[in-house]
Amino acid sequence: MSRNTVYWFTSGTAGFAGRILEFWGESTMKTKTRFAWKQFLKNLAIISIPVALQNMLTTTGSMIDTMMIAPLGETTVGAVGLCAQFS
Repeated sequence: MSRNTVYWFTSGTAGFAGRILEFWGESTMKTKTRFAWKQFLKNLAIISIPVALQNMLTTTGSMIDTMMIAPLGETTVGAVGLCAQFS
């Protein structure tokens, strides 16, 4: 059998962690790589900017609805606010 063979059903002193290290190789587990912050932040911006813009547009729409309905009274403004929660 090769070095990467894992004997899952045999009992040994190394236990589960030892079998994982045996499977992946000890050198793989010990190497450290630098985290790619630049790529991470770029991907984060690609996702978060459209979400933030959509949230801003939704909030602006709710605010304009409230301003248009305000002269009709408290109950009407409350109803529009409640409906804005579910849309």
